Amino acid sequence: HPDKRSEAIDVEAYNKAFSRLESAKEQAEAILAADGDACRELYKVLRAEVHTREGAAELLGVDKAAAWDTEVVAEEAEKACRWQMKRLEKLEGVAAAAREYALAKATCSEAVETIRRPCS
Repeated sequence: HPDKRSEAIDVEAYNKAFSRLESAKEQAEAILAADGDACRELYKVLRAEVHTREGAAELLGVDKAAAWDTEVVAEEAEKACRWQMKRLEKLEGVAAAAREYALAKATCSEAVETIRRPCS
């Protein structure tokens, strides 16, 4: 907090850092106020490791088994992606969540593409 800083610090840098923290806190509060459940889903999506088949399958709730023919599981993944985005849609209009919502959408799409890639 600005009133708890020592005299030996760069005041301008300290104030900028505190301002960024305050802004992040306000954004988090706005997202939580919009919808707590959607906020938890957003956290789940943004923490997912979608560049691995296991991580993408876990996020989307589809089979992670390696396969050459991925058409069926890719269709399931697309449905799961749409369902996941439906759970996040309350955040779409929240200005504080715009960047995170766009990132979650891209993350889900990447998870589908990871599942779509054939592997053995």
